[in-house]
Amino acid sequence: MSVAVVVAAGFVGCGGESAGGPTPAVQSSSSPLSSDAGGAGSGGGSDGGGEVTGRTPNLPPENAALEAPDFKDYTGITYETDQGAQETAKYFFDAMYYAYATGDTEALRESSNLETCGACNRLIDEIDKWRSRGTYLSPATIEHVDSWVSGKKDGISEVHYIFRVNDVKKFKKGEELEQFPSKEYASGFRMKFANGKWQIQGVAWKGSDEVE
Repeated sequence: MSVAVVVAAGFVGCGGESAGGPTPAVQSSSSPLSSDAGGAGSGGGSDGGGEVTGRTPNLPPENAALEAPDFKDYTGITYETDQGAQETAKYFFDAMYYAYATGDTEALRESSNLETCGACNRLIDEIDKWRSRGTYLSPATIEHVDSWVSGKKDGISEVHYIFRVNDVKKFKKGEELEQFPSKEYASGFRMKFANGKWQIQGVAWKGSDEVE
């Protein structure tokens, strides 16, 4: 199965998870890039005591210190170029893991067209549930492996992004629930450039060893 087919098939999350964290399929994911991971956050970090609005309460210091991804740190992201589209894919996963680690989904919303991207909506819903339950992912390190644009039609670009995530752990109110080993993922996006930025119309991802 090619990455393009992964998108068409509607897989979201690692290894066929829903759009959420490191879990399994379209229920609540828990894989390092499906339901319970985190990515960006507005308003700086909170510590174990005072939380920032939109963040999970009582985060450990390493999570509380995380800052949301910033567009200015992604070269060319505001331009209608292949590089801008690929940088948007990178931004999306940085924002996702940030959100799983903090509960803050603002950056995910910033890059997603929630009217068309069902996976984005499911991902945000899942992270909101995690936040309400005091569940979060440990901070993730995301390594870019490869990315490219495979085609463009009717204003929509097909973007592919391959990345590796370090070992991460899932916690609930400070208690470790699960460990997710380092893994490489292949993702496919449908993006459109509008109003000075790329917007994600659809996204899917799986473990790269599961993509043919």
